[in-house]
Amino acid sequence: MALHFSKQVLKDLENETKEIQEKLLILFRALEEGASLTMPVSRQMSGYPGLKELRVRDARGIVRVFYYVQQKDHVFILHLFRKKTQKTPTQEIETAVARLKRMKEEFHG
Repeated sequence: MALHFSKQVLKDLENETKEIQEKLLILFRALEEGASLTMPVSRQMSGYPGLKELRVRDARGIVRVFYYVQQKDHVFILHLFRKKTQKTPTQEIETAVARLKRMKEEFHG
């Protein structure tokens, strides 16, 4: 599968700890190879068809990365953030959904 990264995700990833970078790289490679990731490292976001999250942690806390698999050919890596509350903030999900819309439009011309 082809991975398509939001430019902001790449910037945010540079600012993350080495541990988080390494954990996410392993998961990104698995997605690229077509793996279907499940709990505890990935889950479907309820109420948002197709939107999933990668789940990793380090000593500083929890990091989430929203992604979307399109027709088993393409994976859009949409949004990375440090989770500070039990519930995922709606604003973080809305950011991912907006980026997905924009990236799909750019991808499909």
